[in-house]
Amino acid sequence: MNEGENVFIVDSIPVPICKIVREKSSKIGRENFDKAPDKGYT
Repeated sequence: MNEGENVFIVDSIPVPICKIVREKSSKIGRENFDKAPDKGYT
Protein backbone atom coordinates (compact mmCIF):
# COMPACT_ATOMS: atom_id res chain seq x y z
CA MET A 1 0.00 0.00 0.00
CA ASN A 2 1.10 3.50 -0.76
CA GLU A 3 0.77 6.44 1.59
CA GLY A 4 -1.94 8.17 -0.51
CA GLU A 5 -3.92 4.98 -1.17
CA ASN A 6 -7.39 4.61 0.38
CA VAL A 7 -8.22 1.26 1.95
CA PHE A 8 -11.79 0.14 2.60
CA ILE A 9 -12.84 -2.93 4.59
CA VAL A 10 -16.34 -4.24 3.88
CA ASP A 11 -18.12 -6.67 6.19
CA SER A 12 -21.20 -8.45 4.88
CA ILE A 13 -22.76 -9.09 8.31
CA PRO A 14 -25.01 -6.30 9.63
CA VAL A 15 -24.11 -5.24 13.15
CA PRO A 16 -26.75 -3.65 15.42
CA ILE A 17 -25.45 -0.31 16.67
CA CYS A 18 -28.29 1.03 18.80
CA LYS A 19 -31.56 -0.77 19.47
CA ILE A 20 -34.59 1.40 18.72
CA VAL A 21 -36.16 0.29 22.02
CA ARG A 22 -33.29 1.97 23.90
CA GLU A 23 -33.28 5.07 21.72
CA LYS A 24 -34.76 7.40 24.38
CA SER A 25 -32.76 6.02 27.31
CA SER A 26 -29.36 5.90 25.59
CA LYS A 27 -26.98 8.64 26.74
CA ILE A 28 -24.44 8.05 23.98
CA GLY A 29 -24.09 11.14 21.80
CA ARG A 30 -26.58 13.37 23.61
CA GLU A 31 -24.00 16.09 24.05
CA ASN A 32 -22.34 15.74 20.66
CA PHE A 33 -24.78 14.67 17.94
CA ASP A 34 -21.95 14.03 15.44
CA LYS A 35 -20.67 11.16 17.58
CA ALA A 36 -24.10 9.62 18.25
CA PRO A 37 -24.62 6.11 16.85
CA ASP A 38 -27.03 5.54 13.97
CA LYS A 39 -30.28 3.71 14.60
CA GLY A 40 -30.68 0.17 13.35
CA TYR A 41 -27.98 -1.55 11.32
CA THR A 42 -24.94 -0.11 9.60
